[in-house]
Amino acid sequence: MELKSGVKLSSTMAMWVLLTTAAEELDAETTAIWAMLTVAKEVVEGYGVEFVITSGCEGKHKKNSLHYQGHAIDVRTRDLPYHQRSPCAEEIHRRLDDDYDVLLESDHIHIEWDPKD
Repeated sequence: MELKSGVKLSSTMAMWVLLTTAAEELDAETTAIWAMLTVAKEVVEGYGVEFVITSGCEGKHKKNSLHYQGHAIDVRTRDLPYHQRSPCAEEIHRRLDDDYDVLLESDHIHIEWDPKD
């Protein structure tokens, strides 16, 4: 599914976004996830490549992965030149607060909302 904003989502993540954005008021969790999506999209597109979420809740992840809670996404990096991948991930991390973890993996940028209490 592709949103009007140009974000391409997997079917599971698309359903989640549609359901949560239909709410009249966004709770803290939804606001945090929306911020993660928005920042990641702006940064990736700033590098001149298409923003594609390759994994949300679906897929195979570690046992306690935040993907299964809907708190993590993986963003495609194959269209980013190798030398731009690390700066891109670092910029996403800088623009989000300490409640987010950003990890550059071999074929994607993993971003998760993991509030620190």
